[in-house]
Order: sequence, then structure tokens, then C-alpha cells
Amino acid sequence: MHHPLIPSVRASTHFISRRSRPRRVALILCAAALLTRGISAVGAMAAVPATGADDAIRLNPFTVSSAKDVGYEASESLAGTGLKTKLTDLGASVVVITSKFLDDTASFNLRDALVYQANMEVTGFGGNYSGAGPALGAVTSEPSLSNGPVGTRVRGLAEATQAMNFYRAIFPMDGYNTDRVEINRGANALLFGVGSPAGIINTSTAAADLRKSFGTVDLGLGSYGSSRAAFNTNLVIKRGELAVRVAGVKSDDKFQQKFTYSQADRRYATATWDVKALRNFGMLSSTTFQTSFEMGELKSNRARTLTPSDRISSWFDATLPADIRAAGARGKVSYDPTTGPFNTFTAALRNATLGVPENVNRSPTFFFQNVAATAPRDNIPTTANGQVLLGRALVSNNVFYPSSGLTGTAVGAYSREMSRVRADYGLADQSFYTAENLTDPTVFDFFNNLLAGPNSEAKSNLQNFEASWQQLLLNRHAGFAVSFDQQKWQEGYQSLMNQLAPYISIDPNTKMWTGELNPNFGRPFISTAGAASYTYQKVATARAKFFYELNLAERFSHPLGALLGKHVLSWLG
Repeated sequence: MHHPLIPSVRASTHFISRRSRPRRVALILCAAALLTRGISAVGAMAAVPATGADDAIRLNPFTVSSAKDVGYEASESLAGTGLKTKLTDLGASVVVITSKFLDDTASFNLRDALVYQANMEVTGFGGNYSGAGPALGAVTSEPSLSNGPVGTRVRGLAEATQAMNFYRAIFPMDGYNTDRVEINRGANALLFGVGSPAGIINTSTAAADLRKSFGTVDLGLGSYGSSRAAFNTNLVIKRGELAVRVAGVKSDDKFQQKFTYSQADRRYATATWDVKALRNFGMLSSTTFQTSFEMGELKSNRARTLTPSDRISSWFDATLPADIRAAGARGKVSYDPTTGPFNTFTAALRNATLGVPENVNRSPTFFFQNVAATAPRDNIPTTANGQVLLGRALVSNNVFYPSSGLTGTAVGAYSREMSRVRADYGLADQSFYTAENLTDPTVFDFFNNLLAGPNSEAKSNLQNFEASWQQLLLNRHAGFAVSFDQQKWQEGYQSLMNQLAPYISIDPNTKMWTGELNPNFGRPFISTAGAASYTYQKVATARAKFFYELNLAERFSHPLGALLGKHVLSWLG
């Protein structure tokens, strides 16, 4: 006799295209196909439901089951009113992405799923919205490289609030334990003050199924060495009363850009107990307890969607636009940082194609006061409160120039973005230009490389606990649900190159600050301050729902009863 928990096995592969969002192409490997054929047959035999009086397991209005979904079509949702309601009865714009759709499109995260939805945009590699922050005459910033929830935009207006089981989510979803995704576009009176006016994107996690035991294993291989393994097992301990469900995923996504990756290791467990002894017991109709727990670790050096900022073109005559040259700009402007005037780059001097490098002299630096010193100290030995400093960020003030014998501000120059050059030369159309980014991969192969290389990483830990008590009363015409959710998220991020505006520029300095000739004059370079951050969030939410259903059609046989119909009063707090 076959065991009912022997899983079926699905093998799929996702490929990342060279210049666009990841494409996922189903590929059944020969060995996996043979395994699937044999084991799936066993799973099909084990999935035949038993028959009996307990088959009719009635769900309460606080829960929506995906069992009623037909393919990509869902019939009910909690998104409109907070209670189970037919989608045809909702006045709000609600779209449900079913688990079948997630499986068929190999959508493992919210970005994968949202690119298929109308009026929805999502940031990051594989998305359809850059999420960059352009500014007039300034720099363009890369979208967040955090492991947190992906950025979105609804109807081209604003970002949606992301939720998990209708609690605000502070960490990203993953398809391994997702039952459905519900998109509520636009304002919703019930959720006023809770979510974004653009709408709410809710992920419903899988619940333990009281009807049957089953299990699945998903294996995936992808381009550039990507891999994914996930399992999902439901065990019915007592049919119709008690069930537990466990799931896990371990994934390692790699991309065409060298040193980029996104890894996840997550585990999930949930249980449902429908207390049979309290069914139809006095005024009690149904009593259900549910609990779930998830924990996981994420690690990444995410692929960049923006190319480096172009601060090269302004240094060459051939790439200076005619209107800028007509205003007095010229190419291959050089600068001697040992002679004044320091830090002066103007149109009148015809050197406005240059500027002072950003954050070059603000790296953490330790000083030894003399050659015999064994411990580092700052040049200023104490702070205002008398504490000794080991070191501080090296700023560029009060620097002694051996070549001139003067003490002043140490500056160097670099070639700037064309948009800033337009602004400095006062061109009439300068306000219409934003910062430029490289578009020629022969200058820097941004398809295959990162400026930061392997020197960037985000590490995150997540934890989520949820418990609920759902009680139906008065022959299921009234009820309440009391629930609690606690989420924890911590992330550390560090990079030797700031993600906001990595750039490539030209070194126009003919000399070093100390007076020696600069051996790198005319060469491209990159430079920016590193970044490090630590984030810790803990969100605990208690929630109570109550409803009362008044069906006048049942109470009055008179046609007036049918005219008055059914009314539901609900409360959320």
C-alpha cells in the first residue's frame, strides 16, 4: 500500500534574459521527468478523497480557500470587505492571482507575478519600472538594493502597501508558501488610513488543509548556475479537525552580471484545529484555531538595473554637443590642484566641464602621530567632551601643500555630467536635462560587470508568528475572529561603493596634491564613499473582527423579505 505523503516532483528551469526581465521557460529534465512520472502516479492514487458524513467541511467567513479557484479564476476574496465575499459582489477593483497562475508562470516572488498584471509596475531586475530617482542637473539613483519588499507603482501614481494575511508586511513574500496574491487597486473605505491610496497588495500564506494529505517537491535549474529547491507537505492528523503543514525553500539565483546573486533559505509551518466538540454546541457553531511560524535568511548582491553615471563624455571634444561648445566649453580641460584658485570651476574660466569629486576625501582614516607611535590617534586629540578619538573621516580642509607652502583646502577635479555642464553654462534648455548614464557597453561592459564587483552584500533575517481564534455563533449568522501577528526583520548592508550614483569619470589633475606629476592624468576612474547600514524592525499587531448577518429573506416569507434581502454588519478593530 502506498503512503499518502509520497510527493510528486516538478522540475522547472528559469532563464534570465540578457537585457530584460527574467524569463522562465519550462524545461523537463529527462531524469526528473522519469521520476515525476512514477511518483506523480502514486500521488494521484493517494489523493483520492475519502467519503463519509464528515466530508462537508464548512469554511467560516474569515477564511478563503483556494480549493474553489478554477485555474486562474478565483471566485471569492477577503480584500474587499475583510470577510469572504464573492468577487462579483465587490465594488472595488480586486484582482486575485491564484496559486495555479504562480505555478504555471514560475513566479517565485512578487516581482515575477506583478509584471503580468494590468496597471501594475514593479522595480528591480526583471521588473517593468526602473524606480530610479532622476533629478534636474543632478544624479540618478539606483533603486534600493535591500532584500526587503520590492518597490511597486499602481496606475502610474504611487506605491502600494504590501501586506501578508492583511497585516502590513516588512519582509518580502516567496511563492513556496503562498496560496494567492490579491491586488486591491485604489482607495478602499474599509482600509482607509491603513493602506496606501494607491491600493494594497496582499499575500495569503498557505493554511493547513483539513481535508486531505499531500506533498510536493519543486526542483529548478537556471542560467548562470541558478538553482531552487522547495517542498510543501500537508498532513491531516484527524480528518476535518486537525492538520499541520510544513514548507521550505532554498534558492540561489545568479545573473549575467558577475558577482551578482540572490539567495534565500526559508522555512514555514502552520496548523489548523477545528474543535469538533464545540461544533453546534449551544450558541457556538464552529471554533477554529490557526497558527503559523516562518523564519529565514536572505543574502544578496543584487544585479544593477542602472548603468554607471556618464561623467566621461564632457571631457572629450568629440562628445561635447555643439550648443555647449558654442557657449565656450572645451574638451580635455586640465587642472593643477597645487596652484590657485582652488575649487573654482566656472564658465568664465572655460573649465566648467570639471568639478570637485564627491566624497573622495571622506573615507574612514586612522592616523599615527609619529613613526614611533603604536596606537592611532586623531590629529585633534580630544573632542569637546574630552574623549580620545581613534580616527575619523578624513576631510579636505587645512591641508598643507608642500609645493606652494600654503595651507588650504585640498581639492582635485573630475569631469562632470553633461547636464551639470549645461546648467553651469546657463543654456536655455538646461532644465529639461537629467543626469546621463552610459549607454555604450564598449566603454564599460555593464551587461556583464558591476563597478562594485564582489564588494557589496546585504544579509537579512526574517521571522513571523501569527495566531488566530475564529468563532462562529448563532447558526453561523454571527462571529468574531481575534488574531495576533508579529514580524521581525533585520538587515545589514555594506558596500565599498555607494549605490546611489556609481560613476565613471576622467582624472584631469596634472599633479598630485604634494606636487608630483599625476601618473593617472587623462585616465578613467571610479570613486565614491562606501556605505554601511543596519536595520531592525519589529511590528506586533493585534486585530479583532466581528460580523452579524441579518437575512430578512429567510425571516419573512412575504415578498417584502425578498426585497429587503440580506445585510451584513461588520466591525474591524
